[in-house]
Amino acid sequence: MVKGTHKIVNDGPYAEANDLIGGYIVVEATDLDHATELSKGCPIFDIGGSVEVRPIRKLTM
Repeated sequence: MVKGTHKIVNDGPYAEANDLIGGYIVVEATDLDHATELSKGCPIFDIGGSVEVRPIRKLTM
């Protein structure tokens, strides 16, 4: 979780099932640390929002 105007990174707390999700963005990153760094550029931090970084499974066909 990356949160607030200072973009503090910590493990959790994770969103509850009843929390509102304002949207999502899928990014290509080398690992979770890279994705976390990329998330720090999100404009939601300007108003004190937060970003939750999670891995997704790569689809193979």
